[in-house]
Amino acid sequence: MISYQKVILKMAAEIDQAKKTADHNRIKEHARAIRLLTDLILDDEQSQETDQVEKADPVGKSLADELELRQMLGANYQDKSKDQSTEDDGQSDSLLDF
Repeated sequence: MISYQKVILKMAAEIDQAKKTADHNRIKEHARAIRLLTDLILDDEQSQETDQVEKADPVGKSLADELELRQMLGANYQDKSKDQSTEDDGQSDSLLDF
């Protein structure tokens, strides 16, 4: 779980960056990032309430959510699914593995 303090610090950084620019498109991008960060907190609160009612699948987050988190949190983001994955011995049947 991402701490609320880290999310709030990232929101403050986005606000500071939005204040420094005069380009309306860049301001909108920062506003979208702030909205996503706010949704992280609100969705986390909702998911905790939902988890108390019913057990949800812990791997249910989508790729888009994962990419947004990586972009917003940068080096602070740690993917929990990587910790659970098994190591590959280097051999694969896929044609796309180089």
